[in-house]
Amino acid sequence: MFEKLTRFETSDQTTPPTAYYKGTYEQVKTAVFEAAKKINMEVKSHNNDHKEFLLKRGRVEVMVTAYSITLLETAVDVVVMTPLLAPGKKIAVSFFEAMKPNLQMK
Repeated sequence: MFEKLTRFETSDQTTPPTAYYKGTYEQVKTAVFEAAKKINMEVKSHNNDHKEFLLKRGRVEVMVTAYSITLLETAVDVVVMTPLLAPGKKIAVSFFEAMKPNLQMK
């Protein structure tokens, strides 16, 4: 039996929007690992070539994608997949809040 999932994706037009950080990809990568710990999610995989991270907790999955804008500016978007009534937007907000102590927003 297939479980119905909901999808929440950040962009420049959503709330929360794409996050822009002052920092390199390596700094963002470190912050993603720290943020995952803070929100009790496990980093199941990461790909440095595509700058993607898969975070998982139970049936909730978060795909984090980093985009290098310049050498010292990196944008981060997330896609949250949750069971039908779970709050994907709330998980995205929690993730970005957990990133704040490690990086400065642009």
